Amino acid sequence: WTQQCRLISSHASTGDDFGVDVALSGDTVVAGTMDTDLERTDWARAHVFHLQGVGGPWTNLGFGLAGLGGVSNLGASGSLVAGSPGQLLLTGAKPSSPAYLIVGAGTMPAPFKGGTLVPLPAALIVPLVTNASGAIPLAWASWPAGAPPGLELDFQYVIPDAAAPHGMALSNPLGASTP
Repeated sequence: WTQQCRLISSHASTGDDFGVDVALSGDTVVAGTMDTDLERTDWARAHVFHLQGVGGPWTNLGFGLAGLGGVSNLGASGSLVAGSPGQLLLTGAKPSSPAYLIVGAGTMPAPFKGGTLVPLPAALIVPLVTNASGAIPLAWASWPAGAPPGLELDFQYVIPDAAAPHGMALSNPLGASTP
């Protein structure tokens, strides 16, 4: 077993039993929280998570660094077959914020601003902006031809966020190899 992602409650407080009950269906997870501080204002909650695009050629490499909304999730769909469509989808990041997609041909995890940056050496840095929901959908209509078979590509977002250690949040990185 290896950890693929980490689910974090956005409303839990000290003493809450997050994950007291868990249900799975497809790519949806429902996790219960029971408030044990007996304030009688929020005794129980259900948290719904949608696990975006882990599977197929994509591997969640397991690092991330929380910011304002917790650890943002980078998911993907599609394959790296020449001519095929696909998408990277960042969710849970700081809303309306700059974000930098780092793409590297290889995995050389290195310490970065209190977290771990995985796609090194960086071959491409793409400046983008999250929407009002803290998401960036980045779709391609046709994966480019010409990549050599077995080329490992890693993708990770760096998001400036004052709530994160050293002012930078990191999404989980994804890795995939061309067929």
